[in-house]
Amino acid sequence: MKLLDSDTTWIFLSGSDEDRFLSDMLFGVKCLLHRKVPEVNILLFIDQPSGSNFVSAYGFPSGVEIFLTKELKQQLSARNIKKIVIVVTGHGGLRGISASPDIQPYPLLATIKSLSNIEVALVVLGQCYAGTFNFLEARSQDSTGQILPPEVCFLGATDLTYSVSITVDISSQPIAAQINSPLQWNANLFLLFFMLQVADPIDYDGDNRFSVLDAYKASGIGTNAELLQVKRNALLSFQQSVVDSTVSRIIQQTSVTQQLLQKAQQDLITASNAILTNQSPWILHANLARKLEL
Repeated sequence: MKLLDSDTTWIFLSGSDEDRFLSDMLFGVKCLLHRKVPEVNILLFIDQPSGSNFVSAYGFPSGVEIFLTKELKQQLSARNIKKIVIVVTGHGGLRGISASPDIQPYPLLATIKSLSNIEVALVVLGQCYAGTFNFLEARSQDSTGQILPPEVCFLGATDLTYSVSITVDISSQPIAAQINSPLQWNANLFLLFFMLQVADPIDYDGDNRFSVLDAYKASGIGTNAELLQVKRNALLSFQQSVVDSTVSRIIQQTSVTQQLLQKAQQDLITASNAILTNQSPWILHANLARKLEL
């Protein structure tokens, strides 16, 4: 079942007012346009103040419609949607996706299942604490045990912990020159690697298909490989700051010494999220992910 045909609606959603999440969205949109997804099949749901102005400034295509997150159910119900992919960036918390109002796991699932013509759905959760959506009863059965549509697959960037965004430069990616996207921004790592797979899919498991399961594996491995390098760099930088401050203290007790000590402390605080966070992705309904093709 292909997710890049004309029957699929792609949604990018963020309830945050931080501009960096618009860059995540823009990259995702550019990846879809590279794969010839029509602009009318792409919807943005954002709570950014003066959202349309920000979107224009970022260079989103004019054919991509923009709504508030609270309009999600209304807009989906008004459309004849057969297949849907929802990609979430921004923030998350105990109640699910941080928005106005927050989007909780079961209401989101109920919204998807309420769509009259829906056959299948994929939800890609990049926000912190995406694990609040794990273990949902995503499949419905009739009295005979027959599975009822729609089938729903969830991918979570992380469990009950932070997801990581860091400054990236994708100029070394082979596909970068073809998608006409910004090359540097503070990117959600899991969504970055997922959308790279959408733009240029690779069959990692050798079944001769480009599946969502391939993209999930690539996203998890890519995220943690990048995070490991960030941790190494942060610790090396902190170590150097400590060495510099120690040497200065031995040579002379000056205000420079205090400044270096303060810098070392600040470096550690700045790097603490990356150093202390392990990002463990998860998948709900892997059998469906194996069937969904990119």
